[in-house]
Amino acid sequence: MLKAIDTDIWVAEQPLKYFGLEVGKRMTVIRLSSNKLMVISPIKIDNSTINDLNQLGEVIYIIVPNLSRSAKLKITG
Repeated sequence: MLKAIDTDIWVAEQPLKYFGLEVGKRMTVIRLSSNKLMVISPIKIDNSTINDLNQLGEVIYIIVPNLSRSAKLKITG
């Protein structure tokens, strides 16, 4: 589920253990001036989050900040 943290900025969080430490991970969604969306650090999302994104607008940018995340990224039409 997306949580609004400011005007046109939302986050979704997910648990993540890294070398035994609970560090968590966070996806950020930003609505651009064009009303399109940019997703930064995508996480595995559920149907509720997909619906939230669809209500906010069209995702046109997905930024994956490191290779470990991109290895698990699956984009479907």
